[in-house]
Amino acid sequence: MNEANVRSVTGTGANIDHYTGFIPGKVEVTNIDSATGDKLEWYVGMADASAFKTAGSTRSKITTNGITVLRDPVLGYGIRIGADAAVNINGNKMVIIAERGGEGNQEPSYSSLPTGA
Repeated sequence: MNEANVRSVTGTGANIDHYTGFIPGKVEVTNIDSATGDKLEWYVGMADASAFKTAGSTRSKITTNGITVLRDPVLGYGIRIGADAAVNINGNKMVIIAERGGEGNQEPSYSSLPTGA
């Protein structure tokens, strides 16, 4: 069974860190204030800061300002949403859906987190 972590946040135009308590297998970040529902999608195995981006009717793979998995020794597991200009817009509302799966499928022990971020 996959668990989902769902949260609404306000865009800042800068990186946003969101701690889920697990390493997700899939992440969707949708700008719900956008008329076209611009979104970023990340799947386990993708590189840091990458995502599939849908802006209007255009879909592309990005390698910067996308989604990065976080492994913080103090705060735990989560994701970083990059400063993508179509999705993470200052003042716009975004919905994050992070689904557990793949690496990190088990609830981590914070004492077993790797050192460093």
